Amino acid sequence: GPRIYCAMMHIETSRQARRGYLQQGQATWATHCDGYIMWDESREDIAEFDSVVASKDPLDIRLKPSGLSHRWLRTRRLWRHLSGTELEKYDWFCVFDDGGFPIIENLRPLVRHLSPDDAVMMSDRDRPAAFGSLLSRGAVRVLQGLLDKDRHCPRPTKQQPLTKLQAYSTLWSCLVRAPDVRRITWDQPDMRHLLGCQDGDEPVLNFKARQAEPLCRYTAFAFMIP
Repeated sequence: GPRIYCAMMHIETSRQARRGYLQQGQATWATHCDGYIMWDESREDIAEFDSVVASKDPLDIRLKPSGLSHRWLRTRRLWRHLSGTELEKYDWFCVFDDGGFPIIENLRPLVRHLSPDDAVMMSDRDRPAAFGSLLSRGAVRVLQGLLDKDRHCPRPTKQQPLTKLQAYSTLWSCLVRAPDVRRITWDQPDMRHLLGCQDGDEPVLNFKARQAEPLCRYTAFAFMIP
């Protein structure tokens, strides 16, 4: 079956919270992934990875280990790391932040009949992927070609460090305009069928907002884990 690599980016600033996310992630969603990483630059191993890919960035800046600032720059470095070390080992890449919880066993049927070498971006509805994204190996290759070369994939500079850009919306804007990338949403009819959705059912469980709609039988993602 398809090999899915999971990558969670820490945005929590509390060391205790990050440690808790690490432990809970390893005990839950990570057990369903074929490989995973939790991107926290305060850890020695991740800091080493970060320093390698930072050399390819136009802006020489030492990042805070977590938090909201420089999230797009951190995301770029995470994708550069995945492209350089994991791209040929896995078929699909599920990337989200520490408020997300992917239901990997429910995502596998959605990609089983898709070629990972085709450029495919899968996310929640036709909008910035607030609940994370699932990218094929082909889409990651396209993304690497767009970084620093497309105005929708902005490169940080000393004059404009882009500290406040949202990572998911920027990634979405970067890829959605690429002519070779196919967009698939969890809410389109064929995906809803695979998730066991009835009319009105939601494919994503959002703890951040009061959700009156019933859930699909197989939920794709949960967001804002309490």
